[in-house]
Amino acid sequence: VYVFCVLEHKNQETIDPLNLDQWVFYVIATSKLNEAVGKQKTISLSSLLKLAPREVKYGEINHAIKRVVFGSSYQAIQPTAKSGG
Repeated sequence: VYVFCVLEHKNQETIDPLNLDQWVFYVIATSKLNEAVGKQKTISLSSLLKLAPREVKYGEINHAIKRVVFGSSYQAIQPTAKSGG
């Protein structure tokens, strides 16, 4: 699995590379990337986007990786509500 990250924030006055909300992440299977680009070592963003990677924010990376690895059979486990007592 590859995870590409792009700093999307454009305003130079408020840009903060440490603020993960200003980034977007693209998750793609290694096999899909290798099939498209072979032994190529670089890829442009436009070429990557043509491969339809999963576009996610930072908090969704774990889920996106599992979806890429396990496919549509992966179901995120939802936390169960605890009853107050």
